[in-house]
Amino acid sequence: MINAPASQAQGFLPATSYGAIVDARYVNTGELLVRGIDGSASYDLSVLGDPLSLRTDVSWLVDYKRKVTPASLPVDLAGVAAYPADLRLRATATWTHGPWATALSVNRVGDLNGEAGQTIDAWTTFDLNLRRTVTVFGASPLTLSLNVQNLLDEDPPFYDNPVAVAYDPTNADALGRVVSLQLTQRW
Repeated sequence: MINAPASQAQGFLPATSYGAIVDARYVNTGELLVRGIDGSASYDLSVLGDPLSLRTDVSWLVDYKRKVTPASLPVDLAGVAAYPADLRLRATATWTHGPWATALSVNRVGDLNGEAGQTIDAWTTFDLNLRRTVTVFGASPLTLSLNVQNLLDEDPPFYDNPVAVAYDPTNADALGRVVSLQLTQRW
């Protein structure tokens, strides 16, 4: 570049006066190999004349291999704290009775490995949704929902995190129980 004919710096400093040239631009030379299996199953049935819907979603991360450079060896980070968990599960049962609907979900994140080789316990939480749909003055339906995330206020598993937050924020949430009320009108 210095000796290029169109360069402003041509002839200013001879190329022999440089000991090294460093290219400090960001270059994406790393590689990430991700393989996994996602599965879903659902089943609808009737209980006392009302519909009951069962659904399960599972994600199993088989590989999450990272190479920082093309010459480096791949490091498998699936199931390691601060990286994606190798197992995630959500199962939901939804029961509808007239204008009412109730959904109960269980969420599970499999156990993880810490950077120092310790095992971080799996984390299981429950979510609840109560919903009532009404039609007011012949308008489109109005839905009122009460949502409770982490119903039992389950703390995330302890992890002696190098960032000093005592849990893995990639795979857990320290908010505890979260209650929300939602009003939805569609037209």
